[in-house]
Amino acid sequence: MKPKFSSLLLVLGLLFAALPAYADAVEDCISKDPERKISGCNEIITTKSLRGKPISSKKLAIVYRSRGDAYGIKGQLNRAIQDYDKAIELNPKYAIAHIKRGDAYRKKGQLNRAIQEYDKAIELNPKLAITHIKRGAAYRKRGQLNRAIQDFHKAIELNPQFALAHFNRGNAYRKKGQLNRAIQDYDKAIKLNPKYADAYNNRGVAYSDKGQVNRATHDLNMAIELNPKSAATYYNRGIAYRKKGELNRAIQDLYGAARLSAYWAKRFQKSLKNHGFYNGEIDGKFGTEIRAALKACLKTRKCNLYKPHRIG
Repeated sequence: MKPKFSSLLLVLGLLFAALPAYADAVEDCISKDPERKISGCNEIITTKSLRGKPISSKKLAIVYRSRGDAYGIKGQLNRAIQDYDKAIELNPKYAIAHIKRGDAYRKKGQLNRAIQEYDKAIELNPKLAITHIKRGAAYRKRGQLNRAIQDFHKAIELNPQFALAHFNRGNAYRKKGQLNRAIQDYDKAIKLNPKYADAYNNRGVAYSDKGQVNRATHDLNMAIELNPKSAATYYNRGIAYRKKGELNRAIQDLYGAARLSAYWAKRFQKSLKNHGFYNGEIDGKFGTEIRAALKACLKTRKCNLYKPHRIG
């Protein structure tokens, strides 16, 4: 669930409607496709004009931010940050550019710099709930759970109907071991968004942590129905089935997780190797040998693969 910022679409969309001669560049610059977005924004940045007239600094800042978004999608975070730098240079009060630069720093693991950017964005626009969620997520990742919860509280105060805020606060409460409060927040997130697969997954994990395995599998079933490509949810349901003593169903789900994701296959291979059930390569290839090793491991009490996996 990603927030939708409308400033670029609104400003450039209006320009597009008024300036048909430059339709392609503007339409490309607001496209969701990163290559097309970069191409269109490049044209506007190069000419610094539309229909022969100079573009204002604020509008050009939006174009740089849009191109930065495209580089971020492509994983070119340094180039994205350079464009956000330019957007902020052109418009120092551009809160969304600070948020985006914070996102890029967070993806690079530079949490302190990310928080500084979110601080600035909140200073510029204190009523934007998404900024508090993002800063809270950064605090949570730093292990500062109380500060994270404060930000999630504020986001909910600003927008009580924001399912993402309740979801993130639930994640923080679960990490603190406050499972009942976590479940309450997941309940609210699901009420606000009945198709919130990640909230079903995380509520299922919380129920599993509480030993309420039937309620856990019910939620995880729903999460898989909503998002059948989530390897983490198959893994979590497999762990829940193991707790219920349903070994074959557990193996089927764990195998499904490995089939969907080489990441999970490698995790299983490494864990099985550590437990002495597998001697092959850690290559993410999950065939009959690994399946047999997994079955043998799960039959023993010492087979502890991994804890349930929270999403988000």
